[in-house]
Amino acid sequence: MSRRAIKIHESHVGNGPADLMADYTLLAVILSEQGKYKQAQQAVASAAALCAHGESSCQIGLVAANTALAKLYLIRKRYRESEEYGQRALTILEGSLGPTNSLLTPVLAGLASLYVATKRYPEAEAYGRRAFEISPSELANSDALAEAAIALAQGLAGQRRNDSADPYFQRALAIRERAQGTESIEYAQTLQQYARFLRNSKRLAEAKSAESHAATISARTAHTIDVSELPRHE
Repeated sequence: MSRRAIKIHESHVGNGPADLMADYTLLAVILSEQGKYKQAQQAVASAAALCAHGESSCQIGLVAANTALAKLYLIRKRYRESEEYGQRALTILEGSLGPTNSLLTPVLAGLASLYVATKRYPEAEAYGRRAFEISPSELANSDALAEAAIALAQGLAGQRRNDSADPYFQRALAIRERAQGTESIEYAQTLQQYARFLRNSKRLAEAKSAESHAATISARTAHTIDVSELPRHE
């Protein structure tokens, strides 16, 4: 299926590296959402190979490919590879755009999440803080900044700095509320993460309340049907 899609693309718009890289990267995202991680990794690796020498026209696409591969490896708990591709994406962006460009935010957030997963909490804190420092106001409601806030909070909590961690969980929840709403699965997932933090902090009553609220949202979300996606009978 993936090879057929790429061949169709080539027949219609040519086989320029930047165009094909975008196709491969999108295909990888679709495959990963379907749980087909091995095929997704192959698609992203193909995307990265198209611009392995870093031609200027491919820089952003190369970053997207490496970032996507880093996320896929993180999902599969292959942390060494995840760090390798995440750091590669960061190096490309820093080299072409400088160390303070806001386009670094998603990459920094992804690396911060990786370092939480590997219990490298000081590094999680450092990358999460950096993501906040370079993010402009127009990214205030972005998924990347929410991810950075959660990772920063978890990095601080991992260092037993719970008082400093709590405001960042609150910021993540506020971002989710503004961006997706309080009835969204994203909000529920962030609330579940906050509940775990509360429970570990021995704030049991608050933890139970947050857990109950998150479960209620998740249950409602699971039974929600978007009528616009239903087939029409005329």
